[in-house]
Amino acid sequence: MGLATAATVIEAPIYVVWEVMLDVARYPEWNPFIVEVRRPSEGPLRVGDQLVLHVRWNTGGRAKASERITVLTPPTETAGRRAMLEYRYGGPVGALGLVRGRRRQEVVRLDDRLTTYTTTERLHGPLAALAPLGRVRDGFERHAEALKVRSEALWNR
Repeated sequence: MGLATAATVIEAPIYVVWEVMLDVARYPEWNPFIVEVRRPSEGPLRVGDQLVLHVRWNTGGRAKASERITVLTPPTETAGRRAMLEYRYGGPVGALGLVRGRRRQEVVRLDDRLTTYTTTERLHGPLAALAPLGRVRDGFERHAEALKVRSEALWNR
């Protein structure tokens, strides 16, 4: 089993961070890791949506991954301290059970102006040891830092 994770503290309210996370059409503007997200339909993300993520490694190489949203829990007035987006790795390797994984992205409200962001993916299956885990970790760290910069810029306009 392999684990990739990254975390940061963002000086912006949870709702700002959440909006940036879910606005996948704008990822090419700010995200150095996930440079494009293809979807079969427009509109808000929903549980069950199939996504094709186009990633750029820090080495300049690219890859794409098919994912399906399994959890989409926005912050609300009553339970506004936490929100989560999770998707399951798909594609032929995933369908055959050779590499399985779920990427969880969670934001937690610390106060009205401070939010934590954590992303984690656990990979398992017979071929999980062959996954480029170091590159995934690096991508998650670049994604987290860029989410921080983008959210803070939008909040401080």
